[in-house]
Amino acid sequence: MTAPQPTHQRPKLFGWKAIFIMIVLLNYSAMFFVFLHSSNNAESLGEQLSHLQPPPPPPFQKSSSDTGTTTAADKKQHLRNNDHNHQSNINHPHNNPITPPPSPQILLAGMAFSDNTISDYALSFLLHAACSYNIHSHILLAKRDSNTPLTKKIEVLAAHSQPLPLRGKQVRPKCRKLITVEVAPGEDVLLNMTKSYHNHHQNNNNSSSSNRSMMMLMEEEEETPNNPWNEHNRIARIKRSREYQRQLVIQMLTNNNNNNKVDWTKSQDAVIGVLDLDLFDYPSPMELINSARDYIMMTRSDATNNHDNDRHNNTNDHNNNDNTKYHAICSNGLFVMKSRSYNGYRRRYYDTFSTILLPNSWLHVDREKVRGTLDGEDVGMASMNQDETLQWILMEGRRLQQQRQQQQQLSLSLDSNNNSDKEEEEEVQQYQPVPVRSCFNGLTLYRADVWLEPKCRYDSYHKDDDAYLSKRYQHACEHIVFHECLRRVLLEKEGGGSSSSSGEGLNIAVQPDMTTLWHHLS
Repeated sequence: MTAPQPTHQRPKLFGWKAIFIMIVLLNYSAMFFVFLHSSNNAESLGEQLSHLQPPPPPPFQKSSSDTGTTTAADKKQHLRNNDHNHQSNINHPHNNPITPPPSPQILLAGMAFSDNTISDYALSFLLHAACSYNIHSHILLAKRDSNTPLTKKIEVLAAHSQPLPLRGKQVRPKCRKLITVEVAPGEDVLLNMTKSYHNHHQNNNNSSSSNRSMMMLMEEEEETPNNPWNEHNRIARIKRSREYQRQLVIQMLTNNNNNNKVDWTKSQDAVIGVLDLDLFDYPSPMELINSARDYIMMTRSDATNNHDNDRHNNTNDHNNNDNTKYHAICSNGLFVMKSRSYNGYRRRYYDTFSTILLPNSWLHVDREKVRGTLDGEDVGMASMNQDETLQWILMEGRRLQQQRQQQQQLSLSLDSNNNSDKEEEEEVQQYQPVPVRSCFNGLTLYRADVWLEPKCRYDSYHKDDDAYLSKRYQHACEHIVFHECLRRVLLEKEGGGSSSSSGEGLNIAVQPDMTTLWHHLS
């Protein structure tokens, strides 16, 4: 039996495993080295590549890739940022190395029926204007309500608006003194005020014979249309109250109650705002300041070119350049209404009673005269409903803004030394004021010397105002009466005639993006 032959075992092949392990280790080592190297040079790499990244857009400004529209929340946040920056610059002047343009002196005059009819939004608006921007306000009440005293609410909210104390010491707010509250006298006093004025001017040489005969008729028949001393008519009472407050403001300014001793009756840098105090939303005080500075406040260069810019016939011929200034700027009064066709709530233009488009198209529906019968009235424009009116104002404001941008681009191409920052700033603005013949919309800013014109009153009478009678009240809106008087007086100062079909004389416009809200919903 033969012995078994020994088997030959093959040597184990493990070389490929060692190579694989070495490759893995080398890869991890390389990755670790690259990680350390990139961490040490991250800052330098960021600096080297920073020029390849697009700069971030400034706040509230659209980037090149953003094609959407700005929301209302973005707009309000932008306004809050402006308010914060404005207050910071007041408290810390060294934070603002560039001297800002001078702010206009602003006084607000508002009316309400009683203490409890003033909306919380109006009170908050007035306090914000007083405590943050030193804007004076005058409130006229028809009567007081002892259950909800307005003065106590102002005291409480003014104290609450102050910054929290750092060391436990609270200071009484000084801005409370910037809000004056007065109560109108009885209706008999207001009636005697109006009658005394008209009786004093009845035999004036400037009064026409037709006006004097109409005054005599009004004394005999109280129900005469547009009679300013009609005792029971609602519009007539509002006219007398508006004029009574105007006289109070004149007396207050004449007595130098304002801190800066500004001669308001002659100042073209001061602004008076007339407003209703029962609205549900107002522009921010910063919007008022910007509108007053941009479109009302006169500078020396504006005064030089004012003669060419004050006169206009219609919106198409109106040259809205950098030097264009207005005698008055109205807010864009809106109300919210449920629409079946829109399947939801939508905004519409509200104050058609006071609005007359150029040259003489009155928008009010409840009118005594048929549309198209006024001198120079456009039937198509006068027939627009409130939705169409809002759309027209927005489109006209955008058209004027595009026209202004084209003019600016042309001037920039001719002048290479212009500041490019100004051009970027104008891109945020979407609307220009839309010139009209008359408007109010709950808040209107007037150049002080225009609103204080001694020849015009809210309770005045002129035979041409009968063209704007309301069928229900048999009265013209008090703002139309006041604006038509200003138009005639200013046109006379300019050396022109007094044609009722012309929009010349008073230079007034609606600012589309300076909005007020009349109702939450209807």
